[in-house]
Amino acid sequence: MITDTEIDTFVSTTLDLLTKFRQDLLETQVGLLVGKTIKITRNLKDPATGEYHEVVLDAVINGARWGFDDDIEFKVIYTHPFTGKKVETEQGA
Repeated sequence: MITDTEIDTFVSTTLDLLTKFRQDLLETQVGLLVGKTIKITRNLKDPATGEYHEVVLDAVINGARWGFDDDIEFKVIYTHPFTGKKVETEQGA
């Protein structure tokens, strides 16, 4: 007869392996996209006027992570059109 401890160990080990597999898979797959550009939309404040503007930007993919609902969030970098600073953010796939 299998014990509760054996079942707990089985479930825990299986879930740990699944988590590792998912992370490894995402890292491998996103590696194919790192350095590529995507379009993102942001609502950004113009520091000169204080007004917000919806802006479509080119952003470079530099990674990804799993989202809360098993979606994929790209880690991207874009240049702020008003300040010229590099900004790191996330964008849903």
